[in-house]
Amino acid sequence: LDAEYARKLHEEINKDHEEINKDIDWDVAIGHAKQKTKNPQYIKRY
Repeated sequence: LDAEYARKLHEEINKDHEEINKDIDWDVAIGHAKQKTKNPQYIKRY
């Protein structure tokens, strides 16, 4: 009974992660992160 419950819980957690990740445009997020590493703020100040 516990193993079956754990399996169902694990499936629900994975399903929630898929829904969350679907809402994120990963190309935009990664592009933004790469742009920040190319242009650090402390260089712009000087």
